[in-house]
Amino acid sequence: MISIKKVLFILFLPLLSFQLLFSQAAGRNSGKKKPKVALVLSGGGAKGLAEIPLLEALEEEGIQVDMVLGTSMGALLGSLYCAGYSPKEIRQFMTELDLVSIITEWPQPLPRVPAYSFSTHNDNYFSIPFSPTQLKLGSAPGFLGDQNILNLLSTYLSKVGDIEDFDKLSIPFRAVTVDVSTGKQVVYKNGSLVRAVRGSMSLPGVWVPALMSDGTYVMDGGLQNNLPVQLALDYGADIVIAMDVASSVYKNPEEIDDLVSVGIQIFNMIISTNAVAQHKLADLLLIPDLSEFSTMDFSRPQGIIEAGELCVKNNREAIHKIALELEKQGVSLVKKDYDRVSNYDLIKAKKIEKFVIKDIAFKEKVPLPSPERFKKFVGKELNEKTALNLTDTLADFRTRYHLASLSFEAKAGSDSEHCIIEITANHYSPQLSKLFFGGNPSAGFTNVDSSGQGIRFYVVPDFTVGAHLIGNVELLAHLYFGNTSGFDFSLMPYLAKWNDLSIRFDTGAGVSYGSLEPASNIIFKDRLTDDDIGLYFHGGLQFRFIDNITASTGIRYDYNYLHSLDDSVNIPYFYFDAVFNTFEDELIDFKGAKVDILVKSGGYGDGFPYFSSQVMYSHRFELIRNRTSLGIELNGANVHFPYKLNSGYADFGGFYGMCGYPQFTYKRDFAIAGITLNQKIFSPLGIPVHMIMQAKAGIKDNYSPYDSSYSPSDKWFEGVESMNDVIGGAALYFVIETPPGNIYFGGSFNSNFQYTVCIGLM
Repeated sequence: MISIKKVLFILFLPLLSFQLLFSQAAGRNSGKKKPKVALVLSGGGAKGLAEIPLLEALEEEGIQVDMVLGTSMGALLGSLYCAGYSPKEIRQFMTELDLVSIITEWPQPLPRVPAYSFSTHNDNYFSIPFSPTQLKLGSAPGFLGDQNILNLLSTYLSKVGDIEDFDKLSIPFRAVTVDVSTGKQVVYKNGSLVRAVRGSMSLPGVWVPALMSDGTYVMDGGLQNNLPVQLALDYGADIVIAMDVASSVYKNPEEIDDLVSVGIQIFNMIISTNAVAQHKLADLLLIPDLSEFSTMDFSRPQGIIEAGELCVKNNREAIHKIALELEKQGVSLVKKDYDRVSNYDLIKAKKIEKFVIKDIAFKEKVPLPSPERFKKFVGKELNEKTALNLTDTLADFRTRYHLASLSFEAKAGSDSEHCIIEITANHYSPQLSKLFFGGNPSAGFTNVDSSGQGIRFYVVPDFTVGAHLIGNVELLAHLYFGNTSGFDFSLMPYLAKWNDLSIRFDTGAGVSYGSLEPASNIIFKDRLTDDDIGLYFHGGLQFRFIDNITASTGIRYDYNYLHSLDDSVNIPYFYFDAVFNTFEDELIDFKGAKVDILVKSGGYGDGFPYFSSQVMYSHRFELIRNRTSLGIELNGANVHFPYKLNSGYADFGGFYGMCGYPQFTYKRDFAIAGITLNQKIFSPLGIPVHMIMQAKAGIKDNYSPYDSSYSPSDKWFEGVESMNDVIGGAALYFVIETPPGNIYFGGSFNSNFQYTVCIGLM
């Protein structure tokens, strides 16, 4: 007889077997690893901005990526995302930043041409650095420098600067570069996040290669691996989502018409080859239509992003399928609020503990600013405001010390609340000679006319070609053209040098031909340049403090032959010439100061001793960073040299003179005070345009240098009798920043109903 226990066992045996099998399957599933999702972002210069909508779409679908691998622009966007920024913040950065201004900078500022006061013989326009002894042309291995991009990255990644293991970021990150020396791929997964991204972005032949802190010299990763899908698989990715913004290389042949366009096209073909081979390895590949954009099209970020949005929209169903597949495999989908406070914003900014200066250049060491120069930042919280102020300070020191880059990175401090700022310097060949082109030509219409015959057209042809040869004995030479043409040179051997201060002998000579007297000045009516001849010799000492201060003093002898008078004027005199300048570009910089001082004394004629003094001072204060400044200007002259010569007067008109008057409006005595507002208004096609407004008041003598029928008296401000001789005026100019120089156009008027409308280069 079968017991009840046996019956129950037989009845429940199938159920027990099913339960055992289910528990075993559940055990296997519970131990199964969740799939890893990798996001791969390609390089492509400005076209990489099309990858931003993909970040937004992944978050909208709830897909959390486990790693990001990027090349070039893909590395930049990927680093921001992995550091904790939201897609919304990344979009704002990339559309609001003036990317053209950020990337278009000279690779290394060279020493300025020794300055002389009130001179247009400068190197403000265009310079070609070279070394006659080393047979070297150019100052750096690229057209564009990296000062701005390094400090931009350091500013936006300052809160994660102390994280050297990229796996410890919000999302693990990899940046792809290429070793310049070996041509091999270098993948950065630790070290300096800023330099890893910078290295991946070094477009060959355009940007200078990146010098890493470990001494490695790297270039754009696109040379070897522009779409690192296989690399993502090697790092353990199960699902790869990739966007390739540079696989299409077709370009209209008519657009490949210069050296840069040819070079970029060659680079595009190289990166396309290594990227296309990996297309089939991606689980989802997006290729936006960017045929109307170029690699360097940074002036059209919104259009590129919109092209990315269209591509994402067309692939939205495929993205959604990946989300559903992940969910089936046990992955939780987390849809994030687009307007959320990002993980990066939640990181507390650290306080600056101290500064460390590091020179990573291959070249011999050069003078650098000491950590003491940054004392004002110690103890401050490294927030965005502090980082931007530090960036401005580094930019000033970079120019002053002629460095390729002077950048900062936040490193781990003594505790979790502090950081150490590492200042890293790079430089190439600072002691290079250069050829330069300068001057201050202008043309326009004015009703200021010595003959009183109404409106007239004038032209000021003021151009200079020069050479500055650097060595133990410097040579500075100018060949200039205009109202007076000529050639002059100065030889300046070292006498002594202490760190940033040097003393030189300053000897030279010059010859000029043309109009040496106001009566034959070509800017007035139909007068033609005369056949006057001038010679001069000078000798003395020159003092320099870096590039900021140049002061010269000595003896000069001038010989002038005036053709119209068939007479000569000889003047030996003492001179003191000084320039203090902290502007890089004195026309459009938003902050800085400049002082010109010229004093001459000697000789005797026309019933009184020859004496001359001129002073011009301008100072600008930044109101809105890199956008608005307010400045003050003071300009005065008391010139009592021979009235028959141009050198017997100072220029009362022009951009820095009294409103309403054109250049070369000569006066012996005047004083001008004014205020200036500089506003950068927009950047069409990446070219900044400034609006400059001026309001001035001044007083002048009433002697006309263009009427030689009588000689002036030695009385200051001749003909000025009351406050009725005080002049007020206003001006409005627009300035376009271009590589050859600043083009300005606009007009000015004054209370004497005089006006001038002009265009010029400065």
